[in-house]
Amino acid sequence: MRLLRLVLLAAMASLTVAFTGDGFAGCGGASPPTGGPLPVAEHPACFSDEECPVMGCEDWRCRSGQCTRVSEIRDMDLDGEAPPPCGMDCDDSDSRVFPGATETCNARDDDCDSRIDEDAPPGAIATLLGTADDEIAASAIGDRIVLTDSGFAPGLRLRTADFGGTISLATSVTDVTPNASDLCAVGEGGVLALVRDDGAGAFVIETYPLSLTADRALFVGAVALSVTRVDEPVAITVEPFRTSFALAWDESTGARFLLVPTWAAPLQVSDGFGTLAPLDLATDGTSLAVPNGADSVAFFAADGTADGMVILPGRLAEEPLASSSSDVLVGYRDTFDHVLARMTSAGVGAGHTAPAVGAGFPLRLDDTPLGVLVSRFDTILPDVGVSAQLLRPSLDVTLATFPAAEVSAGAAGTPTSFDVIASSSGTAIITSFGAAGSVLTVLGCQPL
Repeated sequence: MRLLRLVLLAAMASLTVAFTGDGFAGCGGASPPTGGPLPVAEHPACFSDEECPVMGCEDWRCRSGQCTRVSEIRDMDLDGEAPPPCGMDCDDSDSRVFPGATETCNARDDDCDSRIDEDAPPGAIATLLGTADDEIAASAIGDRIVLTDSGFAPGLRLRTADFGGTISLATSVTDVTPNASDLCAVGEGGVLALVRDDGAGAFVIETYPLSLTADRALFVGAVALSVTRVDEPVAITVEPFRTSFALAWDESTGARFLLVPTWAAPLQVSDGFGTLAPLDLATDGTSLAVPNGADSVAFFAADGTADGMVILPGRLAEEPLASSSSDVLVGYRDTFDHVLARMTSAGVGAGHTAPAVGAGFPLRLDDTPLGVLVSRFDTILPDVGVSAQLLRPSLDVTLATFPAAEVSAGAAGTPTSFDVIASSSGTAIITSFGAAGSVLTVLGCQPL
């Protein structure tokens, strides 16, 4: 058997030499150079695009297991533009970004001109915040947002955030949970107003000055104003007024009060008899405006003297007033929904039907650098949250609409409160979802 195997192997070797010889050219008809490497295939085998070699500016992709040229330029996002050095696409991973693209409000350079959001129509950029406060209050100090955050433990804490959503650690103000609180910007700083039980059967209204340190950390000063009340203040609001601020509050008896720090004592606006519109406060720069009845607004001069009374054609909205440079914005109800107008102590101007921004309450007005913002809870499924619309100062033209899906993006559940921040640094809505956190939504991008 062994002898037979040797004979067969010898025969096969003879056949191989006979068929090849020294000049065997292989399948291509030519022999490779002696000792040289085999030639590289024109279309290398591949399993993914990343395995295809870069060849100048050409775009090679893996197709049917072979690297195939699909374009004269390398264009990974298939938007028709190549990245440097072959083109000017500043983000070749996003097909929405390329030279000549339309700039949108998204904190991104869409058209690759090294500018962000220039000439972009207003849009909404939402960021989740790690807070837990059912009744959030917020304002802007400089380029920072200051907001209350009292949901994690008893007491009142403040936190700062920038318009990009980065939020700071909490700054404790008091270990006693206040009955009510609000804050606003004043000059280069701000003021916090709160109501607390003094533990002896009375109630104290206190204000604290707020400022930012050189490294933009929040500084809370000592109590600057303290007012003791026998009847419990159940709601409070604070508004910038001239170089200082003004306070307004409702007490458990139904009475409404107004106070400027330079006054000797609070001014009683209403005696509590009859129906009052919800608490609100605004200024035209000269006078203070405060709801005095279900459909009336009282104006007071800087020294506390009465400066006029305006009767509206309908019941006032839930947050009916907004400060403006030379008048006051007001919202009141009509047969169908709400009407918006401007007014002074001399009377109310022409009314304009409010845009349908949702089906819930409260309806809120804010005069912002972008225009007049109308916002309120939106209870229409599936996008429950806060909806808003931006109007021209004339109140009769809608510039932009922000549905709940944008303003409350990323959050789930029913919102418990919201506040609007409007300053030269930006315009934003903070919507609180209680223990579920809150959403900071920046509206932009350019004043219109």
